[in-house]
Amino acid sequence: MERFAAWYLRQCDRLARGADHAAALLLAFVVAINAMQIGCRYLLGAPIVWSEETMRFAMVWTVFLAGSTLVLRNEHLATGWEPKNPAMRRLLGVVRLGFVGGFAFLLARYGLPLAVSNARFVSPAAEIPMIVPYLGIGVGAVLMLLYVGALLIGLATGVTEERR
Repeated sequence: MERFAAWYLRQCDRLARGADHAAALLLAFVVAINAMQIGCRYLLGAPIVWSEETMRFAMVWTVFLAGSTLVLRNEHLATGWEPKNPAMRRLLGVVRLGFVGGFAFLLARYGLPLAVSNARFVSPAAEIPMIVPYLGIGVGAVLMLLYVGALLIGLATGVTEERR
């Protein structure tokens, strides 16, 4: 079981690095579109009509891709208090992961069907199918669930970052 846990955690690390890179590229895309919009609006006097929608949809993906990796790396918002007792620390870790996993499950459970139900609609300015922005929510939630599973397996088997 430890070999599987170490392998699964390594795969999740690779997936998280890919999600981080994709989020960084999307953020660079948003900055480029914004700079182009500013230039066109103030220098040419002709704003780009699709830029605002496109940036907003890219930011949805950026937030959910980058936010999901925070789960795996334990970098999300938390209190600075940790119990001294290792058993209590482990129990609180499981409870915390339970809450995060429950939230991610609800996001996936309702976000993915929402994306599919909006597939036939397009955005007014950019004419992007509305499944695109809504799918970012579901994909981010599924990644969070994979990462929560990896951390729970790591807690159960004692596989830590150093032992991967």
